Amino acid sequence: MKSSTARKAGKQNIAERKAIVFKQRLMIGAVIALIALYLIVALYYAFHFEPRSVVNGIDVSGLSLKAAKEKLKAVADTYTLRIEGPGDAVQELEGTASFLATAGDYAAYLKKHLSAALSHALCERDGEGLLLLLGLGDPDSAA
Repeated sequence: MKSSTARKAGKQNIAERKAIVFKQRLMIGAVIALIALYLIVALYYAFHFEPRSVVNGIDVSGLSLKAAKEKLKAVADTYTLRIEGPGDAVQELEGTASFLATAGDYAAYLKKHLSAALSHALCERDGEGLLLLLGLGDPDSAA
């Protein structure tokens, strides 16, 4: 039979082990919580501008790409460019003019017209060779 001091020592060991296991689980939980917080913040800023982000003097901090584009377009729509020439010649261009098109609009324009421009350039430069490659030309006339 065990003595009462041995039972107390056993109970203390169990209590100490439980405390150690609790501390370990607490640390693991804290590490997992920090990793989750990091991933959430990283995912948020993958689709939003970081703090103190400025585009052409306009603060876009924390905005999504779509919201930033809308904000920049709204500012561009109210922009007026005043050009003063010799004498009393003055011309004002409103922000809605084509010279203030956004990069997204320009990219869409390029996508729309790139194939036509490329085919025109290729035909002008080497029309016979291109037709030959496409199987539309006469190989004897290329020689």
